[in-house]
Amino acid sequence: MAFMRPLWPTYLWTAKREDPALDARLAAKAIEINSQAMAENPLTFFDRTKQNIFETHASDPEVRRMGRMFVRAARDYIDAAYEEKREYRVDIIGWVNVQSDNDSTPWHSHLGSSHIAAIYYCSTGEGGELLLEDPRPISRDWDAHGERHPERRYCTVKPEPGLLVLFPGFVRHATNRFRGDARVCWVADMTINFAGVEEKRVPETSL
Repeated sequence: MAFMRPLWPTYLWTAKREDPALDARLAAKAIEINSQAMAENPLTFFDRTKQNIFETHASDPEVRRMGRMFVRAARDYIDAAYEEKREYRVDIIGWVNVQSDNDSTPWHSHLGSSHIAAIYYCSTGEGGELLLEDPRPISRDWDAHGERHPERRYCTVKPEPGLLVLFPGFVRHATNRFRGDARVCWVADMTINFAGVEEKRVPETSL
């Protein structure tokens, strides 16, 4: 069952399913893909994510499964949040994120690379909460000596295996440090393209 709730002037979409066997398979596949990427390019994580796994692993059924799941969720998100009536196509790029004990992700956004950002958690350990920043300037602490209102500024999502999260790509986000053997998730950037617009990404019809 999926849930939609307003998140400031945007929407946060989450869905949870209980399938430990599937999560174990997806975690193993993500670790395999990450190991291959590191062998080819041992530089920083952000360099490794430039390859679109939905292109480089297009023949892998687990990868295609993830791509279809992301696209279906994106369509549910759009239908619930915007009630879009025009025909559109969802194009997708994706990568895997495998982190080690005490790792975290710095603040960033997917502005310019996605309309919708999506994360699917396979293995989470302890901690590693997803932090989403309120994009409204009025929510920020402009007065350096004034009262702080942290509840206005952040939304925190606790990662769990089987949890799928979608939010607008322009929303800044980060993760707290986590503890455990591995924190494994699949990540997608999706763009919504109406007739006549083409993106250099994998169209949903190819998944």
